[in-house]
Amino acid sequence: MKESEKKYYKIFSLITLASSLSFLVMFINQDFPEKLRQVIGVNLAFHLVFQFSSKVPFGMVKFITNVSQDLVRRLMKGFSIAIMCVSVVGAFGISFHSIAEGDYERLLVLNILNGMFLGAFYSKIKLSSKGA
Repeated sequence: MKESEKKYYKIFSLITLASSLSFLVMFINQDFPEKLRQVIGVNLAFHLVFQFSSKVPFGMVKFITNVSQDLVRRLMKGFSIAIMCVSVVGAFGISFHSIAEGDYERLLVLNILNGMFLGAFYSKIKLSSKGA
């Protein structure tokens, strides 16, 4: 990863950690072990989704050699753009639904969508810089 990519990854990691730790304090309608499981799950999911969406499309281009590299690169770039679009639409949907129903705990899922968007964005940048 480039230095700017590392900076944004660290910033979003800290935002995810801070928002999930605030979940431990703010919402008292669940047991502490259940809340702790959710905090760990959200943080782990953020990192796994980021790693998957930033590495898999670019890795597929290197892995597939018997098909036109240009075609595969364009398909994977389209896949990255689709991931970014799905994460934005999902963020709006979850935000509106959570606010309308007063289920603010569900807003933690936005951290996972942030990781998905950031990973897909970096994958698209890597695919674009390699000649696609």
